Amino acid sequence: MPYGMRVYAIGDIHGCVAEFERMLDLIAKDAAGLPVDSIRIVLLGDLIDRGPDSASVVSFAQLMAASALNVHFVMGNHEEVLLEALANPSPEIAGFFLRSGGRETLISYGIAESLLDRQSADEICKLMAATIPDAHREFLATFQDAVVFGDFFFTHAGIYPDRPLDEQNGDDLRWIREPFLSSDRIYDKVVVHGHTIRPDIDEGRSRVGIDTGAYESGVLSALVLEADRHWYLQTPKRM
Repeated sequence: MPYGMRVYAIGDIHGCVAEFERMLDLIAKDAAGLPVDSIRIVLLGDLIDRGPDSASVVSFAQLMAASALNVHFVMGNHEEVLLEALANPSPEIAGFFLRSGGRETLISYGIAESLLDRQSADEICKLMAATIPDAHREFLATFQDAVVFGDFFFTHAGIYPDRPLDEQNGDDLRWIREPFLSSDRIYDKVVVHGHTIRPDIDEGRSRVGIDTGAYESGVLSALVLEADRHWYLQTPKRM
């Protein structure tokens, strides 16, 4: 990291607002104990779906964006699917969204589960458009494909190994698993990513995966980078 900068990269939150709040408490305590000139927070995407309260997570992230904190938001594949369903509604995209954890997201926005059970895909598209606030939609649309600090490249899913970092496409950055996860190539920068759940931090040769499945385990993970050091913060496992 550049001199005087510390970066906190947070993995996939997936609607787990309680774990998100706990992680921010951990970051505040960590930052207070080890002060530096500049602190950046990077959210690696998939704020929504699967977990219990996506609507609150998005609202919380909006407050962070409007605060004095220096926060950077990376687009996840789940945000991409939601935005596509709102922009170009169809039974196919609505069905895919619901199967991918979007059902829990819509319930968090106040749509009754019983209503989802008896509505057609076309009607669900209309419900989504009427219920999800424009401010949330516009906020999610501002998320970036990737963020770079120092020797680190922060993105949601990973990169295509045979392509330079400045030639990556959005599909790979948000969706890729293989051949990225098994590659032993050394990249120009270390890739910090989420997207693929592991029971613990996944340190590869030139990558670090920090999606520890918060919506299942309760463990939300963050990678902390400063100068030539790194360490991790994690919320406790759900009992």
